[in-house]
Amino acid sequence: MISKSELKLIRALKSKKQRDKLNLFVAEGAKLVEHFVSKGVVAKYMFHLDVYHGSLSSESKAVSAKEMRSICSLESASPILAVFEKPKYKPDFSSNLLLALDEVRDPGNMGTIIRLADWFGISTLFCSPNCVDVFNSKVVQSTMGSLSNVNIIHQELNEVFNDVKEKGFYVLGAEMNGTALSDFKTTQKIMLVMGNEGQGISEAITTEIKENISIPAYGNPAAESLNVAMAMGIILAEFSRRD
Repeated sequence: MISKSELKLIRALKSKKQRDKLNLFVAEGAKLVEHFVSKGVVAKYMFHLDVYHGSLSSESKAVSAKEMRSICSLESASPILAVFEKPKYKPDFSSNLLLALDEVRDPGNMGTIIRLADWFGISTLFCSPNCVDVFNSKVVQSTMGSLSNVNIIHQELNEVFNDVKEKGFYVLGAEMNGTALSDFKTTQKIMLVMGNEGQGISEAITTEIKENISIPAYGNPAAESLNVAMAMGIILAEFSRRD
């Protein structure tokens, strides 16, 4: 049975302010919870239905389907839910490619980008303070566990650029009017910057970007532009192909 204090905590964690204050987040679903546990992410609370037969913490509580529905954010209540401590992230500058997001606010896009970073072996992703919180429940679910594999740093990007330039990174933006991706060449390490879904990269940081690249439309030039996650996938695939 879920106590009143536990119920209050889980509901409070729907708020970014409370997630930041308590340094906790919620994950739902067997695959996601089991992944975080396997990666050593610390579970503070765990709740499961009797029908769940996967790995369980010794302190996991069995709850009724009605109770599980009351704490789940998914449309269909999952068989297991856990409250985890946030991973301890540190920037890793050892790779040749870093990512930076400027005011990306859509949870689906953010989750997909984190999965892409994980898939392509990107060690660190920087997010401006106005980006959607990566521990938002929709982002957590859409990352499919990649939150534990990528270092995600929320920081003013101008501060980040100063650091990476000193470390020899070439700050590269992705915009509609840039050099065609296929024509872009460099031998330097790259920090790739992607902007907001509707506005692109903000004026406040454009002066820090050395060059912009774009993805040409090879089909219908009147087609709607790619969203930020789709564009990120294409660019990362091209960069990986060249390595």
